[in-house]
Amino acid sequence: MPTTSLLRNVLSAATVFAVSWGGAIFYWRSSGAAPNGWDLLTWLGIVPAGLLGGGWMLSSGWRRLAQAGADRLQRQDGQAPPPAPAAAETAAAAPGPQAGLTLVRAAAVNLACGSDAGQLSSQHTELARPGLHPKLRDRDGLPVFAAYVPDLDVDAARDWVQDRQGASAFGEAPLRALALLQPVAEELLLQALAELPAPRELPGEVVAGLRRQQESIAGGHLDVALLLPADWNEQMQRTAAAIVSDWAAELGLAAAQLRVEAVPARSSGDAWRLLQRLTRREPEGEHWQLLLAAGSLVDAAWIERLQMRGALADHRHPEGTLPGEGAAGVLLRQVRGGADADGVVLHPPRLAALETVPASERARVRQSAELLQAAMQAAGVEAGQVDWLVSDADQRADRAVEASSAAVAACPELDGYRQCFACGALAGTVVPVVAVATLALAATRAGASDRAVLVLGVDEPDLRVAAVVATASLPAGGASPDSAPDGTVPAGGAQNIPT
Repeated sequence: MPTTSLLRNVLSAATVFAVSWGGAIFYWRSSGAAPNGWDLLTWLGIVPAGLLGGGWMLSSGWRRLAQAGADRLQRQDGQAPPPAPAAAETAAAAPGPQAGLTLVRAAAVNLACGSDAGQLSSQHTELARPGLHPKLRDRDGLPVFAAYVPDLDVDAARDWVQDRQGASAFGEAPLRALALLQPVAEELLLQALAELPAPRELPGEVVAGLRRQQESIAGGHLDVALLLPADWNEQMQRTAAAIVSDWAAELGLAAAQLRVEAVPARSSGDAWRLLQRLTRREPEGEHWQLLLAAGSLVDAAWIERLQMRGALADHRHPEGTLPGEGAAGVLLRQVRGGADADGVVLHPPRLAALETVPASERARVRQSAELLQAAMQAAGVEAGQVDWLVSDADQRADRAVEASSAAVAACPELDGYRQCFACGALAGTVVPVVAVATLALAATRAGASDRAVLVLGVDEPDLRVAAVVATASLPAGGASPDSAPDGTVPAGGAQNIPT
């Protein structure tokens, strides 16, 4: 670099002298003037030297002014307050203080990058990134990038739909989603069946001289919330919920113990809002909650739809939408604490809505880091107790950088590569699966390491999410949870969105 700068300066000086000398000589010859010694010294020495010196001074001055302006803007960016939280989202009832603890009793995933939650949470740095799909093509006939499950058999899923509707109204992508959901749902339903108290019969009662046998009641109850993509119509959602009910019945869960509800989700934020509500519910005795999510964008119809919108990831737009597919789920139970608080605890997620997206990457990192710190403070977890962070960051470089940088800013001892996992970069874009998958992976990692794990949501442009998952045996290291009575996050102006 110094050699290049010196050569540039020499060429500039030579150009100035050549122009000055050429102009002077041309004038003298054309006018017939006879220059004396002073003329020669002035026009061949002083004038070009003065022009050259003045140019260097002006250039140096402009550089200093530009640098001063950049430094001033950088200082302003560092001192600017974070964006004000949005107050647009409201709900029927604002959340009160946490009524109990939410235990994650079991977790499961079935993603393009793997179906073993333990392996994914411990060996994520060794996994390959999504590649080209062997069959799907864009409108130019070129293969597309996709995070897909190879050799997935959808014949059984097609039979389930036909049994319920008489004819398959599902496209290829929804059938793939159901096929991926089955092993996740069955694993968690079996776990719920093992934990739920067995149904018991009530004795009959006599009413107006007639004995009536009352129906058996369940010793425990399981609510299943099935998160599905919002583009599934109502008939498809009802069919999917009915299929999950069939699986539960085949495994031995009594109908009186079970309620399955399909919940459409337009974004990962919908999944986090639901989770926030679940963690703030009043404990209801023998009551369990199963949260399932399934989705797929891996079919020709979705590829065409994305390409028509100009949103498909390809060699020209590497940060576009990377079609993905998968399923994930967590089995939750709300307890009052004390002796019942045994296992992995999900602390209430904290959501920060932004009225305007921070313009600089540094501002976004600061926003996410402050939200993580607020979540850790509310959970009573210190930075040194955090072992891992999992985010929904996808293949977009700015999202991955924000997640890892915020993790290191909140917990300086974390390794931004080995201890931070951008789940969306390997699982692809699949709403609402990745949000639930990050929670499932965090619970698995926390249970294996007996330390705290952070979850960070950065997928949406105007929403940031932070949650802490830790074992109940982890000693508290911070302030008391929910020290702010209104549920606001003290750092950075972020807030818990009322739900």
